[in-house]
Amino acid sequence: MSISVVSIWSENIVAAKNFALSLNKHMVFINSHMEFAGGRTVLPYMDICFLNWKEYKFNTICKEKSDMTDLAKSKNRMNILNISETNCLIYHLFYDGMWQKPTQNTYWKHNDILWANATNSDIVRCYESAKKGFEIWSAKSVKSRIEILSNLESMLNSAGKPVLAAIIIRCRNLEKICLKVTGFTSVIAKVEMMHNRIPLGVIILKEKNENILFIRLLQTLITGNTVIVINDVNSCNLLPYCEMFTTCGIPAGVINLLSCENINVLENRLCSGQYSDYIKAFFDKSTTTSGQSYIKSYKNLTMSKQIVIPSK
Repeated sequence: MSISVVSIWSENIVAAKNFALSLNKHMVFINSHMEFAGGRTVLPYMDICFLNWKEYKFNTICKEKSDMTDLAKSKNRMNILNISETNCLIYHLFYDGMWQKPTQNTYWKHNDILWANATNSDIVRCYESAKKGFEIWSAKSVKSRIEILSNLESMLNSAGKPVLAAIIIRCRNLEKICLKVTGFTSVIAKVEMMHNRIPLGVIILKEKNENILFIRLLQTLITGNTVIVINDVNSCNLLPYCEMFTTCGIPAGVINLLSCENINVLENRLCSGQYSDYIKAFFDKSTTTSGQSYIKSYKNLTMSKQIVIPSK
């Protein structure tokens, strides 16, 4: 991934600023071309390096042929070619906005439930789904994202989940943090600089506590990122809510789910190691939706964007 720069030329500066704010570009010039404000602009090199590393890891995963090796790490796997042959409750994978059978038709059994056992092929398909979803979701305004997510409140209340519904309500107040734009005018460089944030891309989540998972899911989605939730029997899954996500208008690919009996398979491929180390880059130990806590997570889940306008 390279640094994305664009120039806008318009006599209507207000309209140009609004359009520039809507673009997922690292730097936008208005009525100028590559005027870097006398060294006052700071390009997000560290963020770009992180995204390039993620892209490299994904390309490496795509080249791997490890489905059978992944399955060898599963102790309780079952190959099911005909699902109608079993009377057990079955949990499939979820990506591209729909339920998906694992590519190897392999599940594992726990407490009379059959769980889809994701392998490398499933990981690749799911990640591609999340990338496509990101193109759609990140293009929406923060206000639009929150409006869509707010549709979950009534559904969760109806499903007997008032605590999760309350989390949705609290997260509505986070809009003002996302919309905050600080601008200043540099007299020396003779340019006006506007600073904003844009989402990173695909974020991986895994939690044992459902409330914490929902808080982090909403924080991640509001900032414009898409999510892959990974789970085994010891971590929380969002399978009961997938139909709600679709019904409330969340686009396909925005929320994706992968399960695996050996969670290390998913963590090593998607997080390049332990999830506990990976998640520290985005969230601290606080699990509240307070403004101060969210400001920190908001910055970690986004990267810098600058808009440069020549001063008159």
